[in-house]
Amino acid sequence: MDRYPIPNPTVISKVVQQPMPPAPLTAMIHIAEHCNVRCEFCWHHSFLKKQTLHPTKVGTAEVIKLVEDLAAMGTKDMTLSANGEPTIHPGFPAIVDTIKNYEIQLKVVTNLTILSPDVASALARTDHLIVNLGAWDETSYKAIYAPRGPISFTDIVKHIKTLATLSHGPKIKIGYVITKNNFRRVREALELAHSCKVASVRFKLMDPSDFTGSLIIDQNDRQWLAAEIRNILNDKPAIENNLQSLLGTLAGPSEFTLPEHGRCFVGWFVININEDGTTTLCCQNEELVIGNWRNEPLRKIWEDKKAQEFRNSAKTKLDFDHPLWHACRTCYYSDPNHYSRRITG
Repeated sequence: MDRYPIPNPTVISKVVQQPMPPAPLTAMIHIAEHCNVRCEFCWHHSFLKKQTLHPTKVGTAEVIKLVEDLAAMGTKDMTLSANGEPTIHPGFPAIVDTIKNYEIQLKVVTNLTILSPDVASALARTDHLIVNLGAWDETSYKAIYAPRGPISFTDIVKHIKTLATLSHGPKIKIGYVITKNNFRRVREALELAHSCKVASVRFKLMDPSDFTGSLIIDQNDRQWLAAEIRNILNDKPAIENNLQSLLGTLAGPSEFTLPEHGRCFVGWFVININEDGTTTLCCQNEELVIGNWRNEPLRKIWEDKKAQEFRNSAKTKLDFDHPLWHACRTCYYSDPNHYSRRITG
């Protein structure tokens, strides 16, 4: 259940030994910071955040130019995401059309609150949808997501079911961010996803920020959740999930310890493009800035010296105690059991 389509070990070993990486295998394009919900765990829009966000939005023509440049470089996989909600962008249908006209695999990360005819038609053309839904009923949805305006949990479930029943529609995955307020509802999340006929559920511990400390599950919560996951796995849930992997993360120090140093190859295959022009080598670590797509061509940014220095450092050793790599400590690809950690080269 990888976040990015990282190649198999044989391909990675060959690529990381080359003096210059090929085109980004996948591009994450953030098209709007605007959002119509205020998820408690969100780094940008959480209702717990005191600072006021002044959201930016990329023009439709700019996004289409980015897509064309990436297609010319040879990128075959794209994710439309946002530090807000991508379907709010007025050019969303046109952007999807452009990407699919290049026969590029497309994933969209969405709260699925908007299903106007144009948006529904665009979403139906995508290959994968990740729907952010960490609630289980109307009350919990309002408490966790604090929607702006008349957005209902019932409507979101209807939207999921509508898209899930399309004969040639996208593969749908529910993304469930685990916090203090919903960690006891994992079983309900699986049951809801199964009733909606989606492909899978991906559970993820919240990435904490300086204003979400109250949402972090403590050691007692982790032990309870680990026991619950074992019970769920024994019952053999009817829907694909990543609970076995999550169980390893939740386990105590005697069962799972984060190594002092790690390795990562994401930067050889992924480019992350933010609304303000900032371009990085992944969506997790905001320190890995390699340029600004508003100021210089994407190909130059991708092949430049700074990007290559980051890549070469990451493939050798990540010192998790160093500020540059601190954000990598909790990343999925820092998991010692992830196959990319076993690459040589």
